[in-house]
Amino acid sequence: TRLGNYSRSRYNPPPHGHGNRKGSPAASDKAMHTVELLEEALKAAKELGYQVRQEWLGGAGGGGCEIKGRRHLFIDLALSVPDQLQLALDVLERECAAERVQLGEALRRVLLARRNKASRAA
Repeated sequence: TRLGNYSRSRYNPPPHGHGNRKGSPAASDKAMHTVELLEEALKAAKELGYQVRQEWLGGAGGGGCEIKGRRHLFIDLALSVPDQLQLALDVLERECAAERVQLGEALRRVLLARRNKASRAA
């Protein structure tokens, strides 16, 4: 595809270091993977009965709570995507989501790895 004087690869080149090295994903691939995991984690939280609220909380955090008998998951949009994912994973781990809702393989692995890490630390 030609865009003016630029070919597609010159107009929108891949990020520096694009591609896998020794099986590790490029930074852009990892970031996209994190966004996808976050989306799936929020969907799972909704399936578990949480009202998911993604709001600007100025970096104050967020997390799961119960207000007047309803479960809420507050995701602070001021946080980085990995930090937002950690908030969602905290709720899913507490709810034993790996056993209660259908999860994609990648999210299931992340939750099981967190559980194993926590049990080794205890």
